[in-house]
Amino acid sequence: MLRVLIILLATAAAAEEAAAPLYVSSSGVYLRSLLKSLAVIILLLIFTYYWYKYLLPRVNGGRISPEANLVLKERLVIEPGTAAYVLEIKGAHKLLIVSNKQTACYDLPAGKLKYTALPKKDFAAYLADFAKKNNVLKSAKVTNPRKNHAQK
Repeated sequence: MLRVLIILLATAAAAEEAAAPLYVSSSGVYLRSLLKSLAVIILLLIFTYYWYKYLLPRVNGGRISPEANLVLKERLVIEPGTAAYVLEIKGAHKLLIVSNKQTACYDLPAGKLKYTALPKKDFAAYLADFAKKNNVLKSAKVTNPRKNHAQK
């Protein structure tokens, strides 16, 4: 497709040069070249949009739908180079453990798995929970090291 477009543009440019008179004012040539360049850029942008929006999903087999055969439910990094994945493959749940040295896949009972979203807290709520558990705010004394240095 791109080759055909390049050949058509080259043919149009060659035909125009053959039909052009020998003496042309320079400002008209520059203006015509600028308009041609802008037209080519706009055509390429339109083609790129059409490619990514309509043609590429058809080539890749369509968009990912909820009825997909493979769904990643959970990912957990255990240590550097080792990760565990909970996958749903055609309704069956699998535990996939991948490391630098080996890979293992285990069946999981689907009836015992429950995926619930954890309540989201803001940073202040996490800090308050941490402070309550460890009594950090009561025992910590905040000092300004610059102020202490200036007094010496």
